Amino acid sequence: MNIAFNPVNRMSARRFTVGVSDRISSCLTYRRGKLAYRLAVASLVLTVGTACRDQSPSQSKSATAATGAMGGTVIVAVPTDVKTLYPPAIDNALDMSVANSIFDKLADIGDSLNTIGDAGFTPQLATGWTWASDSLSIAFHLDPRARWHDGQPVRAHDVRFTFRAYTDPLARGPNSDYVSNIDSVSVTDSLTAVVWFKRRMPQQFFQATYHMYIMPAHLLSKIPLDSLATTPLVQSPIGSGRFRFVRHLLKQSIELVSDTGNYRTRAKLDRVIYAISDGAPGATLNVFDGTADFFEKLQTEELSQVAAKPTL
Repeated sequence: MNIAFNPVNRMSARRFTVGVSDRISSCLTYRRGKLAYRLAVASLVLTVGTACRDQSPSQSKSATAATGAMGGTVIVAVPTDVKTLYPPAIDNALDMSVANSIFDKLADIGDSLNTIGDAGFTPQLATGWTWASDSLSIAFHLDPRARWHDGQPVRAHDVRFTFRAYTDPLARGPNSDYVSNIDSVSVTDSLTAVVWFKRRMPQQFFQATYHMYIMPAHLLSKIPLDSLATTPLVQSPIGSGRFRFVRHLLKQSIELVSDTGNYRTRAKLDRVIYAISDGAPGATLNVFDGTADFFEKLQTEELSQVAAKPTL
């Protein structure tokens, strides 16, 4: 079952489910100490035991974390297939989880979950930013090392194109309201994109960064805006995130692999596979029988089965 978003639950859902490939168990690249705080206890139980397929349970829980070793595969059980991996059209937690591993934002919200101002954010595609004296624009300075997964550099015109794809009436998707206070995006130079606002608000920075996954203009800008969501290119997305898209087998699986040369350093995992089931019971069984490592939506009534399986 997919979860629809509204402005109240969107941020919480992202922090709860998004980027599972960057955050699972001891294979995380960072923020291990915050995981237990953010995940429900029922879900967290299932992350241990077989967190890295290429390692023993004791190795995955201790040796990998202690030595910083790379490698391994995590299989994530999910109860349904994705609807789309085209960021402006994403409206549910699963699609967002996959997209968050493939694409980057200008900056991401930090562990404090503070969305007021910019102090609580960490850089992604932008290494820094400069506010205008009247607070009605922010100049984002892009990381010159950032590359799309096809090797092309990420540039300011990608930011401008992304804003247009999110907001143009021809391409208007379910996420356009989240960036409705943004008037436009201009390009100062190849590494500087300026976001202009309609009015001052406490969450301007949040609006400019958190709701837009930056997309490759060199691949998508020549496609008619009203066809972007259905073009074959978005079925095999090219992003700049720590994981590359490999394949999507309809109603079976989605496979991602680590972008080993990523500008933000590679993820510790080699590979993440989303094992698709027809409903939550099937996804739960995939974890119980060892087919999958992780399921985020474990029901309370199933905890007794977890307790009966000491290997989980």
